Amino acid sequence: MHIVPNRLTTDEIVAHTVTQEDTLSPRRNLYFAVNNPNEPVPIVSLEGGGVNATITTPNIAAKNGVIHIIDRILGIPSQTVYEKLATDPMLSDTFALSEQNNWNERLKDRGSQRFTLFVPSNAAWEYIHRNIPSGYKKLFMGGYAYQGKAILERHMIVGNDWSIDELNSLTTNTTKPGLFQVPLNVTRGKIYFQARVREAFGEYTLEWNGISARVIRPDVECVNGVVHVIDKVLMARRDVTVISGSAASTATALATLAATFVAFAVARTLSR
Repeated sequence: MHIVPNRLTTDEIVAHTVTQEDTLSPRRNLYFAVNNPNEPVPIVSLEGGGVNATITTPNIAAKNGVIHIIDRILGIPSQTVYEKLATDPMLSDTFALSEQNNWNERLKDRGSQRFTLFVPSNAAWEYIHRNIPSGYKKLFMGGYAYQGKAILERHMIVGNDWSIDELNSLTTNTTKPGLFQVPLNVTRGKIYFQARVREAFGEYTLEWNGISARVIRPDVECVNGVVHVIDKVLMARRDVTVISGSAASTATALATLAATFVAFAVARTLSR
């Protein structure tokens, strides 16, 4: 997992010509990110097997390649799902939303609780920002924690830490492999998982109410679960709504009428 089968320099990563690379470990990729890209010496980080590492000494030239010294061993997870969200720059928007009303406290549990979390990337949230700007603003400005909680729980399975291979096995069919969907019971409702084999690679998607989200980083392992990064938020415009003034007035009037009725009934009972 620590070996990429080509010569890769940090200049290529900083220039965003490379964002991920295959490794010599089958089906294990490295994912790269650049922190402080406008600084004279940008910080380059990478993720492999659920572990985030920083390149501390880059571009040591060798006759047949290049060596980068990193500060963590890849493939041996030590972080909880909470810590993963908090430290991965690609997932910072989802982490910020999950902080509201301490929704993410449960993700710190290192005990028996297990999680499978499908996490929208920052780019997925940027899509919401462009296409549902008012909904995005309401969610991230605070005050809509209930709606934020409902959206996040739509992306989470509690009690199982399913790898992409285990999810894929749910769709195994000897006649039409990977061509049908399997419902997954998430914390709030259901989503549908689908695996498709296209040419030499597999494509995994989630579907919810006509929204199709592709798994772009599978099997980010954590000590209490697994994270799969997806490229869309499972969210509709109606998820973030405001009660109109007339509706609010009607609701207030009904509540007042109900309270008056209860008070009248109690008074009659006491007078007997």
